[in-house]
Amino acid sequence: MNPFKKLIEKYRRMPKLAKYRYTAYYEKLPVSDNLILIECFNGDGITGNPYWLLKAICEDERLKQFRIYVAANPKYYASVCRTLAAQGFTQAVAVAKYDFLYLKLLASAKYLITDVSLPIFFIKKPGQILLNTWHGTPLKGLGRSIRDNPHTIGNVQRIFLMSDYLLYPNRFTFDRMREDYMIAPFFKGTYVISGYPRNDILFDREAAASVREKLGLQGKRIVVYMPTYRDCADNEEKTYHDRMLQGALNAIEYSARDDSIVIAKLHHLATGRIDFSGYTKIIPFPAEYETYEVLAAADCLITDYSSVMFDFADTGRKIVLYAYDSQHYQNTRSMYFPIEDLPFPIVTQPDALAREISSVSYQPYGDIMKEFTGYDCPDSSRKLVELLFFGKPSKGMELIDGSVFHNGHPNILIYAGTLIKNGITTALMGILQNTDTAKYNYLLTFYQKLVGETKEVLNRLGKDVGYLGMPEGKPITYYEAICQYLYFHCKMDLDFTRNAVRKISERDALRCFCGIDFRAAIHYTGYEKNVIHLFNAMNTRKIIYVHNDMLRETSSKGNIHRLSIMTAYRQFDKIAAVRESMRSEISGYISADSVDRIAIAHNLNNIDFIRNRAAEPLVFDDDTWCNLPSDRVKEILALPDAVRFIDIARFSPEKGLDRLVDAFVRFNREHPETYLFIVGGYGSAFEALRNQIEESGCDHIILIKSITNPYPILAKCEAFILSSRYEGLPMTIMEALILGKPVVSTDIPGPSEFLRESGCGLLVEDSTEGVLDGLNACYDGRLHSLKPFNAQAFNHRALEEFYALIN
Repeated sequence: MNPFKKLIEKYRRMPKLAKYRYTAYYEKLPVSDNLILIECFNGDGITGNPYWLLKAICEDERLKQFRIYVAANPKYYASVCRTLAAQGFTQAVAVAKYDFLYLKLLASAKYLITDVSLPIFFIKKPGQILLNTWHGTPLKGLGRSIRDNPHTIGNVQRIFLMSDYLLYPNRFTFDRMREDYMIAPFFKGTYVISGYPRNDILFDREAAASVREKLGLQGKRIVVYMPTYRDCADNEEKTYHDRMLQGALNAIEYSARDDSIVIAKLHHLATGRIDFSGYTKIIPFPAEYETYEVLAAADCLITDYSSVMFDFADTGRKIVLYAYDSQHYQNTRSMYFPIEDLPFPIVTQPDALAREISSVSYQPYGDIMKEFTGYDCPDSSRKLVELLFFGKPSKGMELIDGSVFHNGHPNILIYAGTLIKNGITTALMGILQNTDTAKYNYLLTFYQKLVGETKEVLNRLGKDVGYLGMPEGKPITYYEAICQYLYFHCKMDLDFTRNAVRKISERDALRCFCGIDFRAAIHYTGYEKNVIHLFNAMNTRKIIYVHNDMLRETSSKGNIHRLSIMTAYRQFDKIAAVRESMRSEISGYISADSVDRIAIAHNLNNIDFIRNRAAEPLVFDDDTWCNLPSDRVKEILALPDAVRFIDIARFSPEKGLDRLVDAFVRFNREHPETYLFIVGGYGSAFEALRNQIEESGCDHIILIKSITNPYPILAKCEAFILSSRYEGLPMTIMEALILGKPVVSTDIPGPSEFLRESGCGLLVEDSTEGVLDGLNACYDGRLHSLKPFNAQAFNHRALEEFYALIN
């Protein structure tokens, strides 16, 4: 191939450019009734349910008029072509993923079949029929139960929600998938509980005998080894798994009977790291066969956590679990039930594995596995063809309308931002902990790429709160991309740029939220420009929160797009201000007849959570930074005669932490038994603050960055000092009051309004001298006359304000 043609081919298949081309096809191409597009494991071959369904389609004379295309990643394109040719699937053609033809098919094929998901930019058009077969009964946690990566499931959720049919092989899988992918209140298609197409051949003894003959393994005891792939965090972990895998193969080679042959089916990323050349009783999986063809001929299966065990149980033959890392797997990935509950022998060492497979006798699993295998039968593929193409359910197939699981409660969408450790995230959690989740379906949303460092917050959500992450890759044309750039980066607020942004957002709302009907969409952080336009394009009640003075924020933060903020203030149904004095600030941005759209919605406190967390021992996270060792911090907190002050704030200039340090340095010279804790999560001023503390020479200032639970520190301090130059209404003030700590704050809008009304704190001059006066007031006992904070009453009022917003 000449270099120019090679460059063109590369361009045709570039994933980064695919969304632009796809969008053009999406807008222009009609749905074609005689096209079928099949995508298996995101294009990494053709196997499993899609393979056997393809086989059934090709064998059905009624479907000969259909043109069938099988998506293949460029790396596996030749392999897919060989498979289609070898199996005589002349009706099917391989198409390279992200190629122009693939994108046209994605936008125009009437029938779309996948066992995982489709590209992140895909939107199902009216007239398209989407079947998702998934790929197995899960033992390992899926969806929100993937503890180590709960935030990465958004694209799978989208495809589920867009699907017309979701196939599950048993009730167990049906329940787990519906709940852990959080689709039950929203899915509008049909759940299909029926046998898996890939399991049909496990009932075919003639086919099994034929495979044995073709492989030349008549009279052999065939053992198939199919371990789960481990997505290792580092090379050390990868080396460990390779060593355990190689050890198992070596032990089997040494100990297996001479009439045994082990066929190893490793993940394609692991295969290249294992050398099979020195083995006589172990061979790699024959590439010319589909996995379940060989499984049907096997006498024994070795696996660990793979769903293949539930399928192979149909045969009644022996299954051995080589689960050497089960505790680690449970702690990181999670499992739905203990692996020990399964009726299979479990081994953790290579020698034990070799001994276990020396006997491969028939295993009568009986009722123990019926929960998982009860729907399997020899003709599941045919049944699915009848349903998908002719709308005819078959005997033994259970169809459930998705609306059966809709509870009739209003759906509330909340953009949660990056979930970083700050007051906005704390306030959002306060809403979710206090609101009645039995009356509303709350669905948090966020950009998946932005919450990788804060994903643990998702693990702490209650099961009654769902989430749907937005993957990158919004569908957009080249023209629209230019218009978007002019609007966002060049601040060109013109008809054609606004119209383009509106069109992009309408399309992206379909992509991200799949036609879910929402009572309200709440932009809780109040900043993110794309979300403003995304929500504005939706047919729902739109609400944006204001947590701070936006005019001052736009001058100090580079990530705030003023045009977009103004769009929200002028067009959203409600502007939710977290304090009363914000009315006048916001009124300057909108017309006089729109002022009634401003509503007060105070932040809620998670009272029990704060008190319970404060009672826990102090623990530094893996990413916590402190200028003192944790043991020394604990010693300071335990000093009986010390006086400790604390401020918990973002490391940003407006928080005034620099003048708090200056004031405390002067104060500490007079009162050397005092200490200052400054705790924050992130911010541009951190390095400058750290240098300031070091240069001051004061070793009684403890600086802590990024700690999940700061409440044990707060509980041990004598007073909370807020040194900010401007604020909304920081949650930290109320958290301190909930723990019985007096509060000193600079006299600025927000804190001053709250503290004057409640009588719970001392206001000082907005200056370094004012902060110093506050420290002295604490030390001299001038705060004893402050009123206690009635957190329950405050929350009750704030909750009523929130309900007024969404109803």
